[in-house]
Amino acid sequence: MKIQDEGDGRVLWNLLKEKFIGSSIQAKGAALDQFLDLKFKTLDQWIGDLCESTRKVELSGVSIEHDIISRIAIRALPSKFESLVRVITHGNRYPSIEDIISCLESDQAQFGKTLNVDKMALTADRNNPKSYTCYSCGKVGHTDKYCFNRSNNQNKRRTHQARLAQTESDNE
Repeated sequence: MKIQDEGDGRVLWNLLKEKFIGSSIQAKGAALDQFLDLKFKTLDQWIGDLCESTRKVELSGVSIEHDIISRIAIRALPSKFESLVRVITHGNRYPSIEDIISCLESDQAQFGKTLNVDKMALTADRNNPKSYTCYSCGKVGHTDKYCFNRSNNQNKRRTHQARLAQTESDNE
């Protein structure tokens, strides 16, 4: 089909859409898989991935209602956003993707929820046992309270002599 013969912009758009996006089952499946496999790392990254994947789903021709798209998108959020999700979905209504994104962005601006899932595991590093040094034996990895050599060191220091204090009245 030649574009010059038709003279309509819509025909050109449909031609480009078929050529680059495709209306095949594979293109629909790939767009749907990308949308269903949304992973949360940072809020900005998640919003970008959400916009891109919903656009691909709509352009591929998959017919999904907007409230189902909203439900799937909300389920991809981590539990840190559970209270916000309850506010968003109050009254059994699911807003559009744009409303969800604006709520998340305003919540981040207001409360500063810059959540990075990759860095959450690094917070457990505070309890690293290598940072403790024992005062009894000087070794790294435990404290004096849990020292295995503590009883040996205390036994070496012990003598079987009584330590008595003398006063001047004792000498008299």
